[in-house]
Amino acid sequence: MKKIILVITLVLSIFLITGCGVNSKNGGGSILNPNKTMNCTKESVDEDGYKTFETMNITYNSTKVLRVKSTNISETDPTYIDFGLSIGTALASKLSEINGMTMEYTKDGDNKIKIVMDVDFTKIDPAQIKEVFGELYNEEDSFYNKKDYTIEQFKKENLSGYNCK
Repeated sequence: MKKIILVITLVLSIFLITGCGVNSKNGGGSILNPNKTMNCTKESVDEDGYKTFETMNITYNSTKVLRVKSTNISETDPTYIDFGLSIGTALASKLSEINGMTMEYTKDGDNKIKIVMDVDFTKIDPAQIKEVFGELYNEEDSFYNKKDYTIEQFKKENLSGYNCK
């Protein structure tokens, strides 16, 4: 049960990390401002010996982060996997209602849950996030209100413990 709560907490953390709204009229790169990518990985083991493998693929240009696709594969006690999937699927459904955001929550093998979240900051609307999450949305403590979120800010605030290339 602790693993399921950990996975749900991780999903919400990923949402907070990648949920920042960065508006752009043109999310694509140009000759003067080409898009770049950075791929980051992190592996950890919890107190019960279950492994978690995370990847983040970040697309950015010289002025801001444009897109983040994160994948989390977490081992868990097979006894609780269906419970975790039902909660995760409900959360994924709510997040996928937001323009510029998709989330998939699936079973991977007998004892793993796979979470894939893709956030296109050029399309995300903080007002829609607030509408979908209502009172759970906290403007003061959220990343959603940041504009022109730079790759350096993103690294500092979200990639501690990751190996990035």
